[in-house]
Amino acid sequence: MAGRDVERLRMWLRILDISNLVQRDIRAHLRAGFNVTLPRFDLMAALDRAGPEGMTMGQLSRRLRVSGGNVTAVVDRLEREGAVTRRSPPEDRRTHFIALTEEGRRQFLAMAEAHLGWIDGLFAGLSPSEVGTLTGLLDKARRSAAERAAEEAPKDGAKDGRKGGRDG
Repeated sequence: MAGRDVERLRMWLRILDISNLVQRDIRAHLRAGFNVTLPRFDLMAALDRAGPEGMTMGQLSRRLRVSGGNVTAVVDRLEREGAVTRRSPPEDRRTHFIALTEEGRRQFLAMAEAHLGWIDGLFAGLSPSEVGTLTGLLDKARRSAAERAAEEAPKDGAKDGRKGGRDG
């Protein structure tokens, strides 16, 4: 890396460090305060945003960027506990729509209120102006990374930048 500007690397490492620190803290608070996991909280948050119609298992998987198996395991537990319902439309019984029950929404709102307080506390050292500036810069960084990733994505199903799959 001699001669290369490493400031972008330092920035990336700071973002990772902050993300890991915040996730560790939130996981600990969720476990101690509500005896729930971060994936469960994230799934309930996605369902809350979706409203009463809910989301399909596939939509949840894509939104949360996790495998269908992970979503199924969390949904199964939530359903057993009465926090979500699972329904299939008559025309497609293979598709399952998942929605929060009233009890699930009540649980989520209590966690969300506490979550807001935890995040506020973690970033209390930043002024409102600094939060606005940082949010704007992070949005710009996300757009830049997304555009670059889209430009560099392998084409035609090729992996690792090679064309034609395994042999080509």
